[in-house]
Amino acid sequence: MSHDIRLISPVSDDVVDIISLFVSSDPGHNRSKAYYKYTDFSGHDDTIRVIAKNKKGMVVGHYSILLLEFGFKNKLYKVGYAQQAIIHNKYRNLKLISELHEFAIGKASDKKLDFIFAFSNDNFLKIKTNLFGWHDLGSFYSDVIDLHMINFKVNHEIEELKKFEHGFKLNQNKVSIIKSSNYLNHRLLKNPIDHYKTFIIKSSKNIVTGYISLKFYKSNNELVGHFIDFEANSNSMMESLVAKAKEYLIFYGVHKVIFWNRTEYQELFSPYITGKGFSSNFIIKDIVGNREILNKELWSLPMILSDTF
Repeated sequence: MSHDIRLISPVSDDVVDIISLFVSSDPGHNRSKAYYKYTDFSGHDDTIRVIAKNKKGMVVGHYSILLLEFGFKNKLYKVGYAQQAIIHNKYRNLKLISELHEFAIGKASDKKLDFIFAFSNDNFLKIKTNLFGWHDLGSFYSDVIDLHMINFKVNHEIEELKKFEHGFKLNQNKVSIIKSSNYLNHRLLKNPIDHYKTFIIKSSKNIVTGYISLKFYKSNNELVGHFIDFEANSNSMMESLVAKAKEYLIFYGVHKVIFWNRTEYQELFSPYITGKGFSSNFIIKDIVGNREILNKELWSLPMILSDTF
């Protein structure tokens, strides 16, 4: 290899240079050491963190794969989420991209992962599908809703999340991330940059049976909301949570919400969708022959996996 490519730890001094790469490539997004540590935690296993250095020892490339667990039809999958790939603009060539990818995928194979998924830009989509054997599952769209159109009522007792004491049971008919209490508490309560507001519904046994996590920010002089993550044991619970979210967001001047309209909730939200939001290319690297997961309609993913706004 023409570059020094190796694994690093999250406390390595190289993390500062990785952050510098992100800031120089996309200065519109906040990055920090604390945020890097936050995004690279899954609660399952160490994230695969790969860097490339030039001859002067400067970091010119980075690739990380977050290790997660998914479930589908009572089967457990060990999964990688290729969430961060960045190369210095003066070193963006197919050779370095190939070296980084080959090294990272090799380490993923050592972890005995079933598959890896990613949200890819157009350039990486062509390279990964044409040269590296990734499957293109098509565009992954967000939807936009006008809160004023929603007429749901709050018919359940709702409170603000303090802490998840239990994980949330996944839908076995969807390819879904296993949401342990450790994972949920980290993702929804410990973001060092963004503020999330999470409302919950509890059962008589004090177990969370539904939740919705919210965020809003200014874009082009307009406040825009996100449904960062949401789950509920019934549509009536979800309606109550969305009604509470509407009340909260409109109070702060938010009228438009962008969210990933996950498949099990499409019927509930469809009447209120006013258009499409951002989109990304959804791709899969099938390592051990999991043909059953190559249908995008079977996937249910929370926006929090790719909350970079």
